[in-house]
Amino acid sequence: MKINRDQSGALSALFQARANPWAPKYEQALWNDCSETAYEMTIKRYASVLGTAASVLGTQINRPAHVATLLRLYNDDLLNMITRADPADIKLMRGSLMHFLDTTCMSTNCYAYGLDIRRGFRPGDLLTPGYRSQVGAECSHPLIGKNISTLFDGLAKDGFEFFKGHPNSDRPLEGFYLTALLIHHDDARPGKIKDFHFVRYDRDGGCSHKLGHSYVSRSYIGKDMTDPMKPGFFGDYKYEGCILVPSVLPQHNLS
Repeated sequence: MKINRDQSGALSALFQARANPWAPKYEQALWNDCSETAYEMTIKRYASVLGTAASVLGTQINRPAHVATLLRLYNDDLLNMITRADPADIKLMRGSLMHFLDTTCMSTNCYAYGLDIRRGFRPGDLLTPGYRSQVGAECSHPLIGKNISTLFDGLAKDGFEFFKGHPNSDRPLEGFYLTALLIHHDDARPGKIKDFHFVRYDRDGGCSHKLGHSYVSRSYIGKDMTDPMKPGFFGDYKYEGCILVPSVLPQHNLS
């Protein structure tokens, strides 16, 4: 990887210091299993039907999670009644969209990636701290706008503790790896959060992440990501610490 081949050797030394055999490998292809561009083209193709349904139902369709919820809650007959669209077109729309929404890319988010859980989620799910063990729970960001204590309580509920060392120099206990937590605080409402993000420390010591229903990468806005602790790298997201994740974590199961 380019990110691990600096001429000074500083990055290579940092990666070596953080290398952890208990951490997951960085494997983009396992997570980036659909085309975001193709999905957006499909959304545009059915924009009229989806827009009508969203307007009548008072919901949104600007995220895969919204589209997945709409398709989950309303069958073809109901969508036909709401939109007056051709039944054949609605059936084709559902199949085309579910082709994308069923993928790992569009049923996992940064938290699921940080925990290295790819399977067992419903289409469009966004796993949230506190919901890992709840079968059939609604995972679509219920913490946004809530108290920061709710986020920490959710992590504890999911069974995670915070690492007491320094992620760039101290190794976690055998059998664990690190995932960094970053929080976008709501400055207008002290104690509230606007969003959260997780960044994973990979086996080779590099860092990677997943932005919602997007691709897994080792960069952010075109910049190589080497240290989640670096102030300002993720804009308004502030580093809060690292959680200890067991190297063998049961896959999420909603069946």
